Amino acid sequence: MSWPAVPLRSTLGDWAGRTIAAGGPGDLGRPTTALLQIGKPTRSGHVRVVHTDMAHEKLDPPSDVTLPADLTVSEAVLALAHVRPDRAAVPPKVKGMRSQNPTAGRRWLGAAVAAIVVLAVVLGQPMLLLSALLPGIVLLVSRSFHSAAVTAGMKPRVFDGATEVLASGVHGRLPVDHTEVDAAGLSPRSRVDLVKERLGGLRTDIVYRIENSALFDAAVPQTERLELALLSWDEGSPEATQLATEVERAFDEARRHAEDLGLDHLPTTARDSGRRAARAAHAALHGDTPGEREAARRRVADILGSLALYSLPPVDLAAPSLIGRRKEIEPR
Repeated sequence: MSWPAVPLRSTLGDWAGRTIAAGGPGDLGRPTTALLQIGKPTRSGHVRVVHTDMAHEKLDPPSDVTLPADLTVSEAVLALAHVRPDRAAVPPKVKGMRSQNPTAGRRWLGAAVAAIVVLAVVLGQPMLLLSALLPGIVLLVSRSFHSAAVTAGMKPRVFDGATEVLASGVHGRLPVDHTEVDAAGLSPRSRVDLVKERLGGLRTDIVYRIENSALFDAAVPQTERLELALLSWDEGSPEATQLATEVERAFDEARRHAEDLGLDHLPTTARDSGRRAARAAHAALHGDTPGEREAARRRVADILGSLALYSLPPVDLAAPSLIGRRKEIEPR
């Protein structure tokens, strides 16, 4: 049975009342899936989203958050899960998607007990009324804690008919979203956000950054043009449309130039090392065994550390993407 496809650029509000599955590369580039149960929109234009990352369900049980209903599915998944989505669909049945936030789940119980106490005081017979209602209060408390205990033991489960589908199977059944975004139909702000999203994806891809380092070197004229275009962007400007067009054109030119140069952007003496670092980075993210990945991660750190080129990314062995932060220059 095919599952209804969910365009990643559609909004959460488009799928109100449904549970969707979104898949893509997760930590270390492995395929993984996130589940999002989307509530009904409120008058303020928000939806409650119960979410879980299926690759992390033992560590991160379902939790809930309130998000704008006009947020795209892609943006929500990027914000909530360890997934860079490239596919999504509506599974036939999902069980166990209940938020495990005990504080939110018991607010109604506190309000009910408080109302009973106030009523007893108003009627002037607090002890008599409370003694009559005590069994009910005890029952409410016990049911609340029992429900919380049962929920805590549940894990999200996806079913297709009577068959349970494991996480890897869920990912395999999601249709890849090949939809190309029509920038002409977007607002200037959305057009710039799309460029930032694409640039951000490249910035967190260590292999791409090694092989196409010119895109991240401000000394390259095309990259400088892109950075100036992003700095000049002003949504409130009467020329917002022209500014957005400049951001798009600068990004396209800078990316094309960087990919044409490739490793040739590096000094001649560093190109072989850059090539080895790129191969090691790929093995670090996609190696078959933990030992292979760990050894490759250390090779990347050693090679890039020895090159010490600003256009190449800093390495953090503890980061899933391997990319770290540069140290800020201390003021004197």
